[in-house]
Amino acid sequence: MDKCSCLAVLCSLVVAAPVEAKPPVPTDSRLVMELVAKEPDIVTPTGIVVDEQGRVWVIENNTHERPTNYKGAASDRIRIFSDFDAEGKARKISTFAEGFRNAMSIALGKDGAVYLATRSDIYLLHDPGGGGLAKEQRVIVRLETKGTYPHNGLSGFAFDGLGNLYFSLGENLGADYRLIGSDGSTQSGGGEGGSIYCCRPDGSKLVRIATGFWNTFHIAFDAFGRLFAVDNDPDSRGPCRLLHIVPGGDYGYRFRNGRKGLHPFTAWNGELPGTLPMVAGTSEAPSGIVAYESTGLPPEYLGDLISTSWGDHVIERFHLTPRGASFESKAQILVRGGEDFRPVGIATGPDGAVYVSDWVDKSYPVHGKGRIWRLRMKSPPADDGLRASQLAGMENAKLRQLLSHPRREIRAAAGEVLAHKGLAGEKILTEVLRTEPSARARVQALWAAEKMEWYVAALLHSSALSDASPEVRGEAALRPWGELDSADVEKRFETRLLKLAKADRSAFVRMQALLQLRTKSAMAAVLPMLADADPFLAGAALYVLGRAGNTTILVAQAGTSDSKLRLGVLLALRRAGESEGRALLPRFLADEDPAIRRAAIQWIGEERLRDFAPLLNAAAAHPPVTREVFEALLATKEFLAGGQRGSREEVSGEEYVAKFVQDAQQPPAIRALALSMLRPDHPSLTASRIRQLVTNSDAGLRREAVRTLALRADETSQQELRRLAADRGINMNLRATAILGLAQSAATSEATQHLLLSLLLEADLGNEALRSLRDITTAPEVERAIVSWWHLVASPPPGHVAERREVYEQLQLALRSAKLPNADQWLKQLAELIGPRPQGEAQWRALLAEQGDAAAGERVFFHSRGPRCFACHRIDGRGAAIGPDLSYVGRALNRDKLIESILTPSKEIAPQFTSWLIATRDGKVRTGMIVEEGPNSTITVADAQGKLEVIHRTEIEERHAVPTSIMPDKLPNLMTRREFIDLITFLTERK
Repeated sequence: MDKCSCLAVLCSLVVAAPVEAKPPVPTDSRLVMELVAKEPDIVTPTGIVVDEQGRVWVIENNTHERPTNYKGAASDRIRIFSDFDAEGKARKISTFAEGFRNAMSIALGKDGAVYLATRSDIYLLHDPGGGGLAKEQRVIVRLETKGTYPHNGLSGFAFDGLGNLYFSLGENLGADYRLIGSDGSTQSGGGEGGSIYCCRPDGSKLVRIATGFWNTFHIAFDAFGRLFAVDNDPDSRGPCRLLHIVPGGDYGYRFRNGRKGLHPFTAWNGELPGTLPMVAGTSEAPSGIVAYESTGLPPEYLGDLISTSWGDHVIERFHLTPRGASFESKAQILVRGGEDFRPVGIATGPDGAVYVSDWVDKSYPVHGKGRIWRLRMKSPPADDGLRASQLAGMENAKLRQLLSHPRREIRAAAGEVLAHKGLAGEKILTEVLRTEPSARARVQALWAAEKMEWYVAALLHSSALSDASPEVRGEAALRPWGELDSADVEKRFETRLLKLAKADRSAFVRMQALLQLRTKSAMAAVLPMLADADPFLAGAALYVLGRAGNTTILVAQAGTSDSKLRLGVLLALRRAGESEGRALLPRFLADEDPAIRRAAIQWIGEERLRDFAPLLNAAAAHPPVTREVFEALLATKEFLAGGQRGSREEVSGEEYVAKFVQDAQQPPAIRALALSMLRPDHPSLTASRIRQLVTNSDAGLRREAVRTLALRADETSQQELRRLAADRGINMNLRATAILGLAQSAATSEATQHLLLSLLLEADLGNEALRSLRDITTAPEVERAIVSWWHLVASPPPGHVAERREVYEQLQLALRSAKLPNADQWLKQLAELIGPRPQGEAQWRALLAEQGDAAAGERVFFHSRGPRCFACHRIDGRGAAIGPDLSYVGRALNRDKLIESILTPSKEIAPQFTSWLIATRDGKVRTGMIVEEGPNSTITVADAQGKLEVIHRTEIEERHAVPTSIMPDKLPNLMTRREFIDLITFLTERK
């Protein structure tokens, strides 16, 4: 072979060689990511833990949607990585156990116990000789179900301060299931969404803690015993969420209501009464979470939650801020990787470094790739070498000090040893609770006391109820009632708890105390808390009052004058599940408060209570008729008819809505509401039917028909709108709404242009006509006509400029893109007449203090030539469901907050409305809101104009959350001052 041929071969080899992917990069310059292992030593890893020797235990998944030509191991297995070199790479690799299928999570317990969660079983494995090979294994929790999807079954492990085991069960595609513990205890369900369960370390005493999830792949306790979870989102709801989990919590998702999550009986952020909101939105597909309690990261990371995002290639950090009885936070990107960084499991090592398993490829089927990473400080603090197993023989004084150790596992081990020290241990724990400045140490002392004689635990918990720290008081309130051996102590303890529940300065402590109340005497005091504005406090009251046996107390309050309390009573009666509560449904269906009627209708629908079906229509038609009540009616009729949401889900079920519109026997108020919820181009809305509705004798139905007509661009509809706009014999607001709709044909129809120009001469409608003529740059004759009209009638008499300012501002917006000669001169003259616009938030607030016209503000909201609020927001069923529904925004936000949300839209963004920067392989970059994560590997993105674009995931090169809203910062520039005032008035009155 000649030299040229050799060179060609070498070049081809160089070109063909795989390019090593760039490692993920920490955003904190003090940190570094190191590669611990990669394929072929580890492939498609899921769960990960690190033992006190620093060995990394990882599940290697070889069965997840396994392709027929897959060459990997025959089963899932647990791999152990150890003996790391100077660069962090493992030199020793072994297999601890294998033979599993669809394994998700792993945890290390006491005495060498290893816990493994597969889709359908939780295994307890042991290696009695410590040789690194599992010799004993048994199933301690078993899932019986027909569900088979690989990763919506069992997963996620966390141990509480007492050593109890918590785990998750995903939505299971709604299939019925039965969970069986090692002692035969069972839990069952199906369709309610995912749940979180608790059992003893041996799998006994199985109980459900909370429900209403999609798939909570991982859960974690923080240093104060508070449980958190990361939950993936349904197909059309977002974002994924970080949740604070409390006993009895309902987090709103119901698989039986459809996998897209858009059903009116499904909540994602506490939208429905009795459901709980998220702490924060997370990036896509969060899979792991830890509460950081160690020394290997900078000190400010202590107590933060750290989560992995499989879908967005990032690791996120959450610093918690108290919000009532719970918390709020905002995601901070801690590590950002490329398309080939798919972090799943996360764990903390004894040196404080964070270890992450990496699925690598976007393919769901196993693919032979995998990584393990370590995140640490570039200059880590010295490891003190202390390990939990070394504490058993230590002196008491040293153990007392270690209760304040920065590493949680050392604090826990010190407490465990002290719990077995008898009187000496009791004295140390008592001293810690009285004098130790560290709240973490004091909480650890309480957990240690739980493992001593009952009277010691009762004494220490009772004393800690007066602790200065809400975290300690809150944990002290969680005394396990089943282990109190003295009725007198129980009574005195409950008296203290009730006092805390009613009067503690911390909402978190009040909630913790509420959750422990049991006796009938306490229930009367709890009742008012059903109406608390804090959803976590109201939820705690609902949890304790919703137990069977409290129905009599609840029924006595069903007629209270407090509507919020009546609603809470209804929810508690439903949870109690007793016939006396159901007997009150006719009363609730006739309630004056629409929220109560809506909840009663939901109760009937979800529990298929067909005996009450004849009362439903009257309940929905009872004034005030609201969209929420009507949507509940539609959903319940669907349930009672045996229907189930399919792949083509809508919030209201269009086939039902259309029937109500068409049925002339229905009350006009119901038909009007149904019409407002039906898309304007629905096939049932023929030209003849709309004409009938427009001429209906009922003013409300007629108004909704004109509103629908105004959203239709077809020529037949535009012709009808021209007729209405020209009709001086009808209501002025109807004519104005018709003019609003004519904006859609103003650029293309001479008939519309001539009509709008003629309407400029009508004093009450001139501004409406000008607004619909904005930006008609394709018709110079229109601009000339507007300018001629200005010279004829709009020039002010001397001293009357202020009275004409609205006309001038409308003209300015109408001519801002004019192409005519002298356009700049006219615009300059208009600017001089108008004067300077408000600058800054203070000037705008002063201007907007004036009261406006709500009807005019509604037209601004829905106008295609204005700020186009309707392109992203919905009111009473009209508009787009991209941004928040504003039907009741005046109830949620006061006038100042509304003004702030328009002037500075990025100041405060709810987690489900986060904007994203999305870069695709064709070089395009988009900024918008993800409104749907489709099941077919696509996402739907909405831009600032409400335009939707579907993007295939394989085309996405990078995506990450951005701190700005898709709502434009300069929205006021699209309105006159009067329009802004009217818009604020309209929104403020939406109650």
